[in-house]
Amino acid sequence: MKNALMFFSLFVLLSCASTPKPEITTTDRSYPISFDKAWAAVIETLEEEMWEIDSMDKKAGSITTKFMTMGVNRDEYACPSTFRRRGWIDELRCKLRVNVEHIADNLTKIRIDGQIQGRKVYMHRSSDDITHEHIEGWVDCTSTGKIEREMLDTIHNRL
Repeated sequence: MKNALMFFSLFVLLSCASTPKPEITTTDRSYPISFDKAWAAVIETLEEEMWEIDSMDKKAGSITTKFMTMGVNRDEYACPSTFRRRGWIDELRCKLRVNVEHIADNLTKIRIDGQIQGRKVYMHRSSDDITHEHIEGWVDCTSTGKIEREMLDTIHNRL
């Protein structure tokens, strides 16, 4: 029993040590500008970067985009540990939730949260040695924060 407990403890310790931690990122920034200027910069940036807006409520300061396909640069935008848990991911897509918040006169905070999803695919070889691909659908992945930082940088450069 003692050996089993020691083996289990060692297994848990090694499992945790090998799992990379997601990068801690800041997904919001405050700017010394009016709400209207920040809102306009966000809208212009989303349009310029080809994000299609799904919903927008200026009074609430919220914007949600539709999903945009991001290709296969998996490790840049989604934490690699996600793929070990989820299986084979062949493509990523992302939707953004942007919040523009009036803090004080000439002080506005912009927050961006990206929802990353990966298309899960199951591959198998049939008896006649032909590889078949079965798409299982989209699964949520953990964002590295890169897409959020890129968008905040682009908005910052516009201000």
